[in-house]
Amino acid sequence: MIMEGQSLLKSEMVGRLNELGLLSQAFERSVAGSGSTYLVSGEAGIGKTRLVSEIMSVAESDGATLIRGWCLPECLEPLMPVKEALREGGMQELVAGTPPPKILSGYLMNDAGMLFARAERTKSNMDADIFAAMLKAVSSFVSDSLRMMGQSSGIGEFSSISHSGYRILVQSRGKFSLAMVIEGAENEFLIDDMDRILAEVGEKIRPDIVDVSQCGWAEEKLMKLVTSARYDGAFVMDDPRLRQENLFDNILLGLQRASALKPLVLFLDDLQWADPSTLGLLHYLSRNTRSGKVFILGTYRPEDIVPRPDGTPHTLETTLQNMSRESLFTEIRLKRLGKDGTQGIVAGSLGPAEFSEELYAKIHTETDGNPFFVLEILRLLVDEGFVRRSGDIWVMEKPLSEMHLPSKIFDVIQRRLNRLLKTQYEILECASVVGERFGSDVVGQTLDMNRMSLLKNLNEIEKIHKLIHSSESKYHFDHCKIRDVLYGSIGNELRIEYHRAVAQSYEKLFEGREKDIAGELAHHFLEAKDPRAAKYLVIAGDRARKEYANGEAIVFYNHALEIVKLPEEIVRINEWLGDLYTLVGDCERAIVGYSNAIEIAEETVRKADLYRKMAHAFEKHSEYESGITAAQTGLEILGDCDDPVRCRLLTTMSLNHVRKGEYDKALELLGRAMVDATRLNVKKEIADAHRLMGITWWFRGNFEKALEHYQDALIIQRKIGDDSGKESTLNNIGVVYMETGRLDEALEYFMEGLEYGEMVGDKSGTASTIDNIGNLLHSRGDVEKALEYHLRGLELYRMTGDRNGVAWALSSLGYVYPDLEQNQRGIDCQLESVEICKEIGDQHILAYNYYGLADVHTKMEQFDAALNYANMALELSRELGAKREEGASTYVLGTIHRDMGEFPLAMDTYEQARELLSDVGDTSLLSMIDYDTGLCLKMMGETEEAKKLLEKALGEFRKMGMGIWLRKTEAALADLKGA
Repeated sequence: MIMEGQSLLKSEMVGRLNELGLLSQAFERSVAGSGSTYLVSGEAGIGKTRLVSEIMSVAESDGATLIRGWCLPECLEPLMPVKEALREGGMQELVAGTPPPKILSGYLMNDAGMLFARAERTKSNMDADIFAAMLKAVSSFVSDSLRMMGQSSGIGEFSSISHSGYRILVQSRGKFSLAMVIEGAENEFLIDDMDRILAEVGEKIRPDIVDVSQCGWAEEKLMKLVTSARYDGAFVMDDPRLRQENLFDNILLGLQRASALKPLVLFLDDLQWADPSTLGLLHYLSRNTRSGKVFILGTYRPEDIVPRPDGTPHTLETTLQNMSRESLFTEIRLKRLGKDGTQGIVAGSLGPAEFSEELYAKIHTETDGNPFFVLEILRLLVDEGFVRRSGDIWVMEKPLSEMHLPSKIFDVIQRRLNRLLKTQYEILECASVVGERFGSDVVGQTLDMNRMSLLKNLNEIEKIHKLIHSSESKYHFDHCKIRDVLYGSIGNELRIEYHRAVAQSYEKLFEGREKDIAGELAHHFLEAKDPRAAKYLVIAGDRARKEYANGEAIVFYNHALEIVKLPEEIVRINEWLGDLYTLVGDCERAIVGYSNAIEIAEETVRKADLYRKMAHAFEKHSEYESGITAAQTGLEILGDCDDPVRCRLLTTMSLNHVRKGEYDKALELLGRAMVDATRLNVKKEIADAHRLMGITWWFRGNFEKALEHYQDALIIQRKIGDDSGKESTLNNIGVVYMETGRLDEALEYFMEGLEYGEMVGDKSGTASTIDNIGNLLHSRGDVEKALEYHLRGLELYRMTGDRNGVAWALSSLGYVYPDLEQNQRGIDCQLESVEICKEIGDQHILAYNYYGLADVHTKMEQFDAALNYANMALELSRELGAKREEGASTYVLGTIHRDMGEFPLAMDTYEQARELLSDVGDTSLLSMIDYDTGLCLKMMGETEEAKKLLEKALGEFRKMGMGIWLRKTEAALADLKGA
């Protein structure tokens, strides 16, 4: 494409064919259903965006959907580049973050319009006439949609219309369609749920069936969806963490649905400027699109990945480290071009030329092979008449000795800028203060310039000088270096006044809506050293915190602390910083935040509660003594003041004692908390104390008392609507029932917890419950089904990046695989879990891993390794004061001795394990010990004693429904009878 006048041609790609080939292959794999993430890195001007543009053109010609977003250095609004990318792709609803829709009714039909099932909310206020008209519209719409879509390929087809103020959604699959009437906007969760029902319907119902009475199960399933609290028009639980998690999942489901129709490419440019939420979403999408037709591309400049002023690593550096640990991306590093590459750009940009080798060498020497620098030098040579076109060939107009080429890109760009009219330069100078992307309204308001004159000048700057380009209602600098040169040339005082003027222009343009652009206002007032920045920094921080955009909130609040003067504001911001740092796992900085707030806080209860939060941060950081001291200090400050904070201090202190294995002290403190909470009639604190008592008794191994307190906590949580607490307690109760052999009751609680977790979209909670159901199924002997559940739990944990959960799921798989005769896979899972536990410092799972490894090595008769792991488990369990784990480790050690032929030692060890586990009350493990002791007695020739123990174990296994152990014991008894 030839540009105006003696301009440069658009050069073919030079020196990047290998890199383009790698990206082309990756795109082809994504088209085949194997998605991936590729990041292109290199210095400014090296050709990152050009390389990606080439592969985007290839993808577009192959019919792919392209969505692009640009990260901006001055923008910290959470997910802004993603919002713009999705808006460009017509998918802006994915990131709207609006409450879920309210389902009013649902209808299942075949392609002939025959109604198979219907479900309606009983409390619907819909007018009867409107309802009848809408049902007719649904039927017509389904028929019309099916005619337009033709025969479905099996992938869910989706359409929607509006009718009488309602939305009608139609999802079709094969010969069936499901229509939903809703209030509000649809989300991807509802579309996914509709498609799941249709998939099951397609398997179970023939579309030509006449008798619909046999479709009652479909109506029940439809009614459950229609009346679900998940689709009641409001967030089930307004928890910022869950809302962000659900937002990420909504975006993921939307991209997956779009990519099912045709491949999708998502490109995020300049990731070094990305906000933390965007980087979090990039990590989430990269992890969860590997089995789909989604190709993710990003670019970044390594020279900008420098530590923050406070010494913390750059957010992108941390993100890349975490993604690298999971092998989630491939990096392509672009290097500068050699002499041949430089000459290739010259030839490609100008066309045929008769230049001396010395000129090519000089251009390469001055630019060092940076493509952008090469192009800028060429523009300079053309614009200043050093070379000219003679017919169809470019020739040198002046001798090389007269060419004084700038040695820095800054000087080259500055010479281009100097050719602008004074007014045009001022426009770009102001625009450089606004940012990489700017609107004409802000520039015009700031310069108080006639709009028509401004737009004409911008048009000339774009079309003739080619320094900017427009996109929709915004302008972008043609390259970040152009903006860098302009901004860097502004004197300090003038720059300050520019920022103040831009901020004031934003205030006028967004009068009454300043909160919508609080981040931009904060940035410009801050750069102007204007105290008005404090107000907007706090607003932006509050907004980010409520959206669970913790990284952005931390940046805003830290800047605010540099400006605010009022003591109460300083206390509040430091407290919020403490809360945020605790959430992101930076407990050291959390403690600093709370300490700073404590120094200034005057009100007694406030100061005591800050010590409580500090104690919690110490517990998260495994500094239990410091946590106990902080909580004790808070209690001393509180004195005789009767406030619920006292209960919270006592429970937080008790948790630190639990972590130390000091269970008696923990129970004493919880008893005091219970008395105070009951006196003050604070229900949540009573429930929290009960639940923590349950946890403490569970660690002590007293399952009966643990269950008693869990049940009491659950009763209160149900009454007061403590949803997050209820989900955890349901799981706790299920675990106790499972470990005491009451598997049917355990399953009831797990299923209630699972239903709730799926309803609110709590993936980590759901994964935990699914993993526990896997353990229960394993106990029952349904090993294949157990494997399915554990793998599903592992997938959910990995989706959310919950490494603690991943470690648990891997450990569970380490126990399942050996029972499927896959010992090595079991060992591999346990070892992977061990590595994670060591990295995150989880000692309890580590003990579980060690005796699991000891068990499988025993089965493989690798006794040295088995003894080593059993002793490691035993030592760690004793350090933790975890009696159940100590008993389990001792039990495994007994089995090792037995299989090594050391029968007397094995019998003594089994007895030690029995004593430990009798105190705990773990019926299932005690029965397993009876079984293995029986086998030991059999090997010793004591058949009568062996028979007694095996029959005792058989009765317990039968009572508990532990199928796998039941079959083992029956086989052992049959073998004993045969002998």
